[in-house]
Amino acid sequence: MPRLAEAARRSRLARVFGIAVAVLVAFPFASHFNALPALAECEPNREDDHSSSAFHTAYHVGWTKALGANPVPGVKSDIEVMNVYVDTGGSAHFGTSWVMLTTRSLPYSVWAQIGWEEHRDNHYHTFTQHTISDGVVDTNFYPPEPVGTTPKYQVSMVDATTMLYNFFVNGTSVGLGFANFAPTEGQIFAETNSWATQMPGEATANEHFNNGKILLKGAWYDFDGTPFASDPSQFSFDLVSPDHLDVWEANC
Repeated sequence: MPRLAEAARRSRLARVFGIAVAVLVAFPFASHFNALPALAECEPNREDDHSSSAFHTAYHVGWTKALGANPVPGVKSDIEVMNVYVDTGGSAHFGTSWVMLTTRSLPYSVWAQIGWEEHRDNHYHTFTQHTISDGVVDTNFYPPEPVGTTPKYQVSMVDATTMLYNFFVNGTSVGLGFANFAPTEGQIFAETNSWATQMPGEATANEHFNNGKILLKGAWYDFDGTPFASDPSQFSFDLVSPDHLDVWEANC
């Protein structure tokens, strides 16, 4: 089962101010060991930068879509669950891919997200996470989808008055949560919190962000976002189409 520090460790692109946060963690189900065949696991041969402490800078590759002050109440994408190399030097190291709603219009960082996550020894789970007040985060873990499958992850704000969010896997709600912001940006990213851990995907077996969609004025549109990589020399992407981005570990 993940330690409390693991839930505190997230440093999303929205958290540009590096704010330390308090964390509330719930564990509706135990983290699972996934014994399916390994897919796209590769050691990137980078030394651990010891970034797995609670409040660190993580690494990302994916795409983002912001529309100024216009509300963006939903984002979804088909994301392959992959087997990545997770460095064993820290118990809190992980590789993950997710969809997220956020905004950059506030003086503090806020988000609501869902995706898959792998810790060392092939322990997987589906997770949701959202900010419930300034500096307070609620994280929940659920049974994982099988490695090699491509579930659809979705997060939507379903009530703008109460700021109630709903988190979905393959169209089925896995949880609800009250957050503290109205979203104006969608993000779809892969992430790792250790320089020694593989970013999801390889050159010959990419991590696929397919059927990426964003909700605007009651209708779903192609995500058609702006690609981003924390370090383009290490993390690669290919813009396949307006609703499809592939990403991978450049050293694999």
